[in-house]
Amino acid sequence: MCIPKDEYVALRYLMVVPRSSSGGGAAAISTSLKLHEHYYDYVGKIKAANAGIAQHRMAKQIEKIEHEAMEKAKAEKILMEEEKTKQEEEDAVTKMSKLFIGKGSASANKRLLIEYRSLSTSKDFKNFALTFKEDNVYIWRMVFDILKFDLTKELKADFESLKDKHGMVCAA
Repeated sequence: MCIPKDEYVALRYLMVVPRSSSGGGAAAISTSLKLHEHYYDYVGKIKAANAGIAQHRMAKQIEKIEHEAMEKAKAEKILMEEEKTKQEEEDAVTKMSKLFIGKGSASANKRLLIEYRSLSTSKDFKNFALTFKEDNVYIWRMVFDILKFDLTKELKADFESLKDKHGMVCAA
């Protein structure tokens, strides 16, 4: 706890001089006790302590600013990655929409494009990649890493049989 105007408090306590019966007075006692030197020594100690507190506060503030800068840099990096991913998704949708032109009925192509767009931009399907077999929009291929999912022994066996049957690469 800091006391406002510590110098005055020190002065008040150092200048209290008891009266002596010998008649030397306050001036004689003040000179013999060197109160002036004690006062400046004490004030110097107070200022040094306050400087230490100020340095500690500045160090804490610098640490806080550095932490906020790191958090801001992380947020900016995440935002840039999200923008890049969003741009890549938009490019993929644009590329796929070009594939739909001129093949099949307009309503079927529109419906396929809507489904592709919703699946490719969905947060629920972020671990899946949609592709088309040889640029045929009517044959879809979904690629995912099965190691990212909890699989039972039976499901792993099914994936192995699919691998053997269709020649797909399964990591599990």
